[in-house]
Amino acid sequence: MTVIKINHTNAEELAIVKNIRAKVFVEEQNFSPDEDNDGKESECEHFLAYDDETGHPVATGRLYIHDNLGKVQRICVLKEGRGKGFGREIILAIEKSAKEDQLDGLYLSAQEHAVLFYEKLGFVATSGERYLDMGGIWHVDMEYKIPVYS
Repeated sequence: MTVIKINHTNAEELAIVKNIRAKVFVEEQNFSPDEDNDGKESECEHFLAYDDETGHPVATGRLYIHDNLGKVQRICVLKEGRGKGFGREIILAIEKSAKEDQLDGLYLSAQEHAVLFYEKLGFVATSGERYLDMGGIWHVDMEYKIPVYS
C-alpha cells in the first residue's frame, strides 16, 4: 500500500478523497452531505491510501492543525480495503506529519465501534463519556501524545 499526502489545491486528488468519504459516510453511514462538507478542506492536510495491487484509492483521512495540536478527522476506508491495514497506515502517516510539524499532540472524535482500533495505535479516551455526533453515531473523544525523542 502507498499513502500520500495531497495538496488540497489538487482538484483531482481532492475529488478522490471526497468520493471515498461520500461512499463511507453518506452512503453507508447515512450522514447528510452537509455534515461532511464543513468548509475546512483548504485548512487541512489530506492523506490518501492506494492499494498497490489494484492501483485504486481505498482510504483517506485529514489533519486539521490549530493551537499546535492536530485534530484527526474523516478517517475512512472503502469496504474492499477494510481489515487490510489501510486505516492504520493513514493514521501512521498523519502521526509522521504531526511529528514533522512539531505538534504537541493529536486528538479525535472516534466512532464508538472504532475506539479499540485507535487504542491499538496509542490513542486514549479523554473521558469515559460517549456522545452522539455526526450521523447520529456514538462517539468518544480520544487523544495521542506525540513522543518526544532526544
